[in-house]
Amino acid sequence: MDSADGNSSNGATSPVLLTQEKTGYEAVAKEDLDVIITIIFKWVQVLFQTSPVVAAGMSAFLLSTVIFTISGVLSRVVSKTYREMNIRDQHCWNAGVVRSSVGLMLATRGMYALIWGAPDGGIVWGYNPYLQKTAAFALGVFLFETRDSLNMYLAYGVIAETLIVHHLCGVVLYIVALATRSYLFPVAVVLIEESCAPMVHIGWILTRLNMDNHWLWDLNQYLLVACWAIFRVGTDLVLWCYLLSNFSECIYGPTLPMILNFFLMIILSVYLNPYWLWTKINQFQRRNLKYKRSSSQDTPPKKGSRVRSISGNAKSAPSPNTN
Repeated sequence: MDSADGNSSNGATSPVLLTQEKTGYEAVAKEDLDVIITIIFKWVQVLFQTSPVVAAGMSAFLLSTVIFTISGVLSRVVSKTYREMNIRDQHCWNAGVVRSSVGLMLATRGMYALIWGAPDGGIVWGYNPYLQKTAAFALGVFLFETRDSLNMYLAYGVIAETLIVHHLCGVVLYIVALATRSYLFPVAVVLIEESCAPMVHIGWILTRLNMDNHWLWDLNQYLLVACWAIFRVGTDLVLWCYLLSNFSECIYGPTLPMILNFFLMIILSVYLNPYWLWTKINQFQRRNLKYKRSSSQDTPPKKGSRVRSISGNAKSAPSPNTN
């Protein structure tokens, strides 16, 4: 007779567990693909003597803090532009570095989850340690980002409503997923959408370097729009396919996580992602309009045209790179 932990009374391992060990997300070869995060998980778990799930969440918050600090120190040493920025823009610079690097880590884990597919138990009750630690890591990241967004508002008066909503929704989503051990697969796959974060920050840095009229800015912006359509809008469509094709499974699952997942998917796919995609496309028009106005102001009047004189101490035209 098998014991509660799946081992037989004579010490032999159950054939079911043997199969799961060979095909599950925790297979050594697959885990090694994410070796950096795995090392951090284990280091934090040993250091703080905590569970793997708590260690994953703590790792994300600590890693984000370390990256933020290193970015500030190195940028101050190597970048003249950074040193000339005000404190608010320096904060945005470092926060963007965190969002870019950690976002790629989240997107990588989400891509692995999508490639490997939903585990045994389906999209609602499918569980394995990889998905659970991914959700915990994402929770730590979203807690850091929520704190950062609120800090930007309280310290500098910068209100990013959609970003705050996005981060708060992420915190609630991953807390519920971890508490109920449900919907771990879709909440891991949705992290693919964080893959666009590096290009968002690169565009911001190029603008601060007065290079928003350079071909590099154009190239980055075109890549950003393309990746946004593929990895954000495309991931939304994939998740809707999973949710709707397994709708009966969702109906018979836990009510609160089901409502939360469908509600947040509607917000993400109907409001946030289309709105953000529109803003990225609109940045082309805003940039072109800014430099068109600048060139028209710098163009001397044609010969014979009337020029209205301005008396007094007229202020010079604003710099084309003034935000």
